Amino acid sequence: MVSADVLLVLSDTRLRAFALAQLQEDGYRVVALPALGPARGLLRAGGRPAVAVVDLADLSDEDVQELLGAGVALVAVAGAVDRVRAQRLGVRHVLAKPVTVGQVVDRVRELLPPAGRPA
Repeated sequence: MVSADVLLVLSDTRLRAFALAQLQEDGYRVVALPALGPARGLLRAGGRPAVAVVDLADLSDEDVQELLGAGVALVAVAGAVDRVRAQRLGVRHVLAKPVTVGQVVDRVRELLPPAGRPA
């Protein structure tokens, strides 16, 4: 089982790569994946990140409930239509598309302060 503080499931290759690099530089253990399939395997194997940053369009309602029910702080990256869905599902942390690396990193830092730094 892979252990991670942060799970990034973002199809945008550049966004995922740059966010991964910055979060690792901050000391986070990060698993970054382009799609939900491999992430499901990680979660079902018992991997529970503290924060998951995912594109809401790639998640079913059941996926969202599974993450929230497991106590994972879910940050949904969402377009206009998906923001309404996020609210309906009880997702508290939503980043509106288009998203920057800085927005992703800042939200993770808010939810899980970097290792070695006071909250």
